[in-house]
Amino acid sequence: MSDAYQRWSERLARYQAAGQTVAAFCAAEEVSESNFYHWRAKLARPTPIPAALIPIQLTSAPVAAGPLELVFPSGLLLRLPGDYSPEQLATLIASVETRSC
Repeated sequence: MSDAYQRWSERLARYQAAGQTVAAFCAAEEVSESNFYHWRAKLARPTPIPAALIPIQLTSAPVAAGPLELVFPSGLLLRLPGDYSPEQLATLIASVETRSC
């Protein structure tokens, strides 16, 4: 957790315990009300969980007759034909891994 997240998390906990209006609390803490509302909303959102990379092993044995689908954390769906070879898949994955965002 970054310093700003930690600081605002503690500040919002103090606000909950203080029983003051937002305006009075922000004046006492010397922060703007807009920052208060921004951080309250930001900390209320769920924290995204980083995607884990899972190693896979490619075999030359066919796995399924239907299409192969890869779904990325971004929501991107890559659908490949069922006869896509492990070698072709390895080449595709290698090209994706070397591509920078």
